[in-house]
Amino acid sequence: MVVELGGYLGYSAILFADAMRRVVPSRTAELQVWSLEMSAEFAAIAEKLIEIAGLSDLVTVVVGPAEGSLRNLKKEEKLVGVDMLFLDHAEELYVADFKVCEGLGLLRKGAVIVADNVVRPGAPEYRELVRDHSGLKSEGVRGLIQPGDLEDELEISYVTK
Repeated sequence: MVVELGGYLGYSAILFADAMRRVVPSRTAELQVWSLEMSAEFAAIAEKLIEIAGLSDLVTVVVGPAEGSLRNLKKEEKLVGVDMLFLDHAEELYVADFKVCEGLGLLRKGAVIVADNVVRPGAPEYRELVRDHSGLKSEGVRGLIQPGDLEDELEISYVTK
């Protein structure tokens, strides 16, 4: 199960679902990508692109603030045992939304958490939190916003406890 916070137009959800389907084609009934997007307009575009990609059976787009959507999905027992959390929404919400996921017990041992844009525009409080967290092993991975232009980093964390 993959959960992304900040679905935008659906390209990362499409890539995640396609990769999952290719890796374990015999177990597609067990695969799920939850794409949480604040904007109803962006979510509608994402749903259409996901449909065109033939991945509507694997990807569900949820409209609204991430915190409320996470809580509702947990209450409805739709979110359990998250294997990957992708943070790619408003960087100032990374800490609060990570804490919601942690507080709800969504992240299983061995889960991977990937936070985008931790240098530009930046999420220094999030990086400090996950690097000092006793239940995580975290490191930055360099990347580019545009080739030959600005550098950025992904923060990749592994749930160890």
